[in-house]
Amino acid sequence: MPDNLICVKDDTQTDDLADLIQQKHVHHLVVVDGDGNFSGIVSSWDVAREVSLDAKAFPYNRELGQKWHSPKVHAH
Repeated sequence: MPDNLICVKDDTQTDDLADLIQQKHVHHLVVVDGDGNFSGIVSSWDVAREVSLDAKAFPYNRELGQKWHSPKVHAH
């Protein structure tokens, strides 16, 4: 297992996830809760899906600051 995992908090905004994925040239990020415990994995595909759904929503119906939850959490 790689020792250079990139972790994000479970309340990280979708735009921030997209920026981090692009800057670090990765396709997956480890999601942790407020205590630093494993919560799941978010992929570039998950982020793309969320951005697509947001673009379709009119009027915009999501509140800022809403926690982001991956539709599929992969726990090992």
